[in-house]
Amino acid sequence: MASHHFNISGGAKYPKENGGISNDIGGTETTNLLRDFSAGDAVDCDTNTLTNAPGSSVSRNDVDVIFRVGGSAAKILLQDDSYSSGEFEQDLAVARAPSGSTSFADKTGVSSSEQYNRVNNVYSYGVLESYVVDGEGYNDTSRGDIYWNSQKVYDAPFGFGTTWSPGDSVAGNVITNDPYTYTVGSYQEIYNNDTYYAVIREIPAFLGYQNNTGVTITHMKVVWSGTTNNQSGQTVPIRTLNGSAVGTSGDTGWVSVSGVTDIYFSVIQQISYTGGSVGSGTHNTDGKLEFWVRASGYNDTKIKEIGINIRTLAEST
Repeated sequence: MASHHFNISGGAKYPKENGGISNDIGGTETTNLLRDFSAGDAVDCDTNTLTNAPGSSVSRNDVDVIFRVGGSAAKILLQDDSYSSGEFEQDLAVARAPSGSTSFADKTGVSSSEQYNRVNNVYSYGVLESYVVDGEGYNDTSRGDIYWNSQKVYDAPFGFGTTWSPGDSVAGNVITNDPYTYTVGSYQEIYNNDTYYAVIREIPAFLGYQNNTGVTITHMKVVWSGTTNNQSGQTVPIRTLNGSAVGTSGDTGWVSVSGVTDIYFSVIQQISYTGGSVGSGTHNTDGKLEFWVRASGYNDTKIKEIGINIRTLAEST
């Protein structure tokens, strides 16, 4: 009997047995900055601190991998709020793509509360919507600038008929490398015919992967498998999968999608040596995350599988 060989291109699915036709959920990957598990770790985080005693040494990793689904879109977001304190420090939070890598260090995803402050026609926190008169003498509006802590963080281009609404978001000033996004908050007042809104500042999470499937996703789940190593005598790391503690394995089960729905895989690892103590400690979380979706009339489909490695070290010597 003749042998049959199949050449599988990168990212393609293997043929089904018995000649079956796959009805997996497909889609278009509009963002793919996370390499597949077979190519190595896609999320690579190191927080290391070295201090000569009697100085203190502290290392903390605080990393979230978020699976977000809404409508037909499935995303993987990364957040980092890690830190170290000592004489020699390294804080690394990297997303590794099929080629190249991108730092997501300090991408906390944290939003401020609404801020607003105005004195006369000068405001230190807020969003302006200007009252203008067009060339034919009719009253009109134009989006105005956004200020945060007395600094103009968004220079709005003039345009008749443009308005702000609560929830509108814009990126900060690219010229000054502003890492934040600014969102229009609630209506505050009208002063000199101009309209003012509060402002919210957010450090956006890092978008590592997005698949626009083209079908309505009804359920989602995340599966974790891997190893965790904890240094004896040090704070035991917190690892949760959708709010439940995980050790070496975990499965959220199918979670119903309602609007925009998130599943969190969170890892917090902290080691500290106070002044005068000598020693070292390490934590390590190393494993695989699988991201699954379900839609009516389709096979349950694993759309992405990535490796993660989160290492924490603190040493006083």
